[in-house]
Amino acid sequence: MAECYCQAVLKAIRHDGNYIGDDWRYTISVGGEKKEIEGNGKSQDLTPPLTWRVKAGGCGENTVVSIHATAMEEDFFFNDEGSAIKHVKQVAPAAGADPVEVNNIALRARVTEGIGPFSGGTNFVDFLFDLEYSCD
Repeated sequence: MAECYCQAVLKAIRHDGNYIGDDWRYTISVGGEKKEIEGNGKSQDLTPPLTWRVKAGGCGENTVVSIHATAMEEDFFFNDEGSAIKHVKQVAPAAGADPVEVNNIALRARVTEGIGPFSGGTNFVDFLFDLEYSCD
């Protein structure tokens, strides 16, 4: 049986909310494959984007690809962290069929400052993905 693959492309990270720091680390896992990047607390388009290519199941079958994202603002004593997970369900294309695109999948992590002068400040971090399913 032919395998379906999902190519996930992280194209942007967006910050919205109160300022809670500028020393950020993001950990993103697609289908169990983990990558880390750093940021400064400002929205950014990723050029080049981060990409994953993971097995999604059999061609023509229902698939689920799990995306997990964690945003952490590093502080001197206690880091501020939030995460989000999404299970994207999609019917894989049949063998020989054109790829299936699913655009603008968003995950939102809520990060709240726990201690210090910005205590209670909240920053929402959105991770924006495009997915493409294809059969090999």
